[in-house]
Order: sequence, then C-alpha cells, then structure tokens
Amino acid sequence: MIDLLLKLKVFLHWLGQFLFDGALAELFDKLADLLFP
Repeated sequence: MIDLLLKLKVFLHWLGQFLFDGALAELFDKLADLLFP
C-alpha cells in the first residue's frame, strides 16, 4: 500500500514537471505531501 502511495507521489511530481514545465512542480510536491504524508 505504501509502495502505491510512493508511486502516486512520484507520478504527481512527474506530472507537475512535465505538464507545467516545472512551474507548478513545487505546488504538486506540496499537494502530494499533504495528500500522502
């Protein structure tokens, strides 16, 4: 289960980097940290 959450966090991070060219990557990281502490 934790493995899945880690994958999701990595996916959110990658999504932020890829879709928004890194502009919202930090926001996505914070969001991931909030959702999956």
